[in-house]
Amino acid sequence: MNKAGLEINSFTFGSAVSAAANVANVKLGKQIHAMIIKTGYDSETEVSNVLITLYAKCGSIDDAERQFFEMPEKNEVSWNAMLTGYSQHGHGFEALSLFEDMKQLDVLPNHVTFVGVLSACSHVGLVDEGISYFQSMSEVHGLVPKPEHFACVVDLLGRSGLLSRARRFVEEMPIQPDAMVWRALLSACIVHKNIDIGEFAASHLLELEPKDSATYVLLSNMYAGDWEMGL
Repeated sequence: MNKAGLEINSFTFGSAVSAAANVANVKLGKQIHAMIIKTGYDSETEVSNVLITLYAKCGSIDDAERQFFEMPEKNEVSWNAMLTGYSQHGHGFEALSLFEDMKQLDVLPNHVTFVGVLSACSHVGLVDEGISYFQSMSEVHGLVPKPEHFACVVDLLGRSGLLSRARRFVEEMPIQPDAMVWRALLSACIVHKNIDIGEFAASHLLELEPKDSATYVLLSNMYAGDWEMGL
């Protein structure tokens, strides 16, 4: 487009940065970012949002932060992009601090926000806080939790070794647990070497995805760990 003399606008840059983000090519992304600054589109909120996502996906959290905090105007997408970036790269406390800032500024959280918040709690082991945030979705913010939110809670409980509580949580879900939920429970059982609940999770997972070889691999890992413990 450049060589052909065609006009490049914010939508063009947004698409180009998104493409670089999808393949986690931070070098290409930075080259496009330089063009964005040169052409003056760096003040566009939507362009800044995709840049935050680019740097976060590539693990360049410092660059994502710089882009976020230098934005003249932010929308909920901006906040979610930064919060998700923190959460995905183990910066749980930073993610939760950002969420509290959102609330202070009356930025309304949505379903994407809470996936990041619950994942952050999981990574830093804040079980009670995570459960409280999960309950606040419906009780405070009027959001109906989706399967991914239930899976986050199962992961939160499972990572902390609370497998019986995780199983009870799954059994009491108001919606039918999907494969993502059962896989989270099974993965936790492998880590904590709980064969009983692991088999329970695996049986339900295989009912939903009988041809998924990944489940059999997880099961074999669980039994291998049990066999090693018996040596």
